[in-house]
Amino acid sequence: MKTWLRLGLTLFVFTLVYSDMVSAQFFNTGKIGVGLSNAGRIRIFKEDDETRMTDRISILVAGKQNEVFDYWNDADSVTGSGGSYSVENPLKSDFEVGALIDNNYNAHQDPPSDVFPPNLQADIRVYGWTGYPFVIVKVAVKNMETDTLDARFGLEIIPQIDGNYGFETTKYFAEQKVASIFSGDASYKIGFKLLSQSLTTLKTIDWFDGYNGSDADLYGWMTTGTLESEFTSPSADGTVTFLGTDATAVEPAAAADYYFAVAIGATDGDLLSGMTRAQDAYNSLFAEKQPPFFNTGKIGVGLSNAGRLRIFKEDDETRMADRISVLVAGNPNEVFDYWNDADSLAGAGGAFAVSEPAYSDYEAIVAIDNNYNAHQDPPTAVYPPNVVAEIHVLGWENQNWVLVRVDVTNTEEATAPTRFGLEVLPQIDGNYGFETTKLLADAKVASIFSGDASYKLGFKFLSHDMTTLKTIDWVDGYNGSDADLFGWMTTGSLEAEYTTPSSDGTVTFMSANRYNLDAGATESYYYAVAIGADEAALLNGIKDAETKYTGTFTSVTPVAQTPSGFTLYPNYPNPFNPSTVIRFNLPSAGFTTVKVYNTLGQQVAELVNSTLTAGDHRVEFAAGNLAAGTYLYTVTSGSSRVSGKMVLLK
Repeated sequence: MKTWLRLGLTLFVFTLVYSDMVSAQFFNTGKIGVGLSNAGRIRIFKEDDETRMTDRISILVAGKQNEVFDYWNDADSVTGSGGSYSVENPLKSDFEVGALIDNNYNAHQDPPSDVFPPNLQADIRVYGWTGYPFVIVKVAVKNMETDTLDARFGLEIIPQIDGNYGFETTKYFAEQKVASIFSGDASYKIGFKLLSQSLTTLKTIDWFDGYNGSDADLYGWMTTGTLESEFTSPSADGTVTFLGTDATAVEPAAAADYYFAVAIGATDGDLLSGMTRAQDAYNSLFAEKQPPFFNTGKIGVGLSNAGRLRIFKEDDETRMADRISVLVAGNPNEVFDYWNDADSLAGAGGAFAVSEPAYSDYEAIVAIDNNYNAHQDPPTAVYPPNVVAEIHVLGWENQNWVLVRVDVTNTEEATAPTRFGLEVLPQIDGNYGFETTKLLADAKVASIFSGDASYKLGFKFLSHDMTTLKTIDWVDGYNGSDADLFGWMTTGSLEAEYTTPSSDGTVTFMSANRYNLDAGATESYYYAVAIGADEAALLNGIKDAETKYTGTFTSVTPVAQTPSGFTLYPNYPNPFNPSTVIRFNLPSAGFTTVKVYNTLGQQVAELVNSTLTAGDHRVEFAAGNLAAGTYLYTVTSGSSRVSGKMVLLK
């Protein structure tokens, strides 16, 4: 029955309107419980399955002014759909429930009455994962009008914190874009975040006896265009909170997808941590691929703002690697890694695709550093080693491989031991579990495959020798402490073969020898990633990648060279935006400067002013604050000086 029931009021009202509680579908992840009714009402429970955190979460869709699809006045199960249901074998989650609803509630009454616009269908799916305190909700809104629907998506939330109504506070965490609802000394808080669209309205009102939300009222509450920072109700009757978005044009018979997350937690920190994991799950499983993403026709690549590299089969959908990420070990038990350290370099603008790559058909770039903790609220300590890693992923048309260059810059104040490595979470043919990691010793290739999967995944270090290859079983809660990562990536041995019996999958570590990197200096590491239907196809791809690397990046014609062997190579990329790397080779140790000038001869940057060791050096030049144009760079060491030219694009 579509019930309206409030306990703890002086007046107890119970109105039977329509059967909605029968056949509601439930699941519990062990950390959060969910119920979805035939008419699309979502209830959230604590892990005990008994204690409610919400009486109702229901969708709102506003069309024309004062026309709003809502639960109370419009929503009903679509005729013939069978009501809410559970998915037996979910593809993207451990639990999934769904319901298909439309605005024909009034048409199903006796006698029938007018159906209110907007006319639409909403396909609601709720996804959950074992052991996690959040769920993700997808709502596909289909326009059943004959004209374009300017749809504003929203939520109507009636909280019931720890099973009680009244005295709630709704608080907005602006940085995380999370709306939190809690009450006094209640043991849990509940939070909401829109994942696929921007939240433009957050409004809370006091619930009142007889509340059912007319279209005019709902439209006003969900379209204020402001984000209320905090609201505390003095009433024992509780509150109603509204979330709203800007309008999206939906053509007749077309659908628009909306995603939001719901999490619970005992503290603000727990709640926001759960919401961060929900955002990661959304980005990983549901979000449309955003640039930079490219596909050569034989292999697909995605590169995130924090440096996570994903590999796909040629269909752009089937993953071969969930994550390939950079490891940089410094002193013992100090490791730069994706989970605990990596964040987009401030001012670099995140990951981007190069419109006209200098050496390849496709190129994606991101610059990251170890300041993830410094960007949290509140900020926490940043872990060493202090590095910047600029990642370039290069692809060529119709090739089943890519080259990856990682320029690691030591941002410590002194020379630091540096060991480059990779952390690989395979997802062969889109599946985790039962992988084998095998060293193809003659080719120096690490191959990862699984049973009867149609493809294999392979890696080869190109610029530095691989000295460690180690695979472990992935475990629930894995995030790799620095001590663990350091141990796994410094075994000094190449594991010949490892097969996991676990359906949870594996993590593979590869690393090179230690290299002492001067303060402010940069070392470039190249590796290849390939996929193939069999070992021969995989090895042929790796061989082609190695040939491209050798011909393109190790046979570079110097810009300038002195008789003593002091050599300057072309900066890369060139033209560039916002940064480039200047490479030079010193025949002997000496005091060295690297300076950049504009075409008027004015010095605009000094990149190096210290004693450098003999050998190859790479220095990053970040020009985000300079105007577009031509710049000259000069490297001076001892009595020798060499110069080159570069072009900054904006």
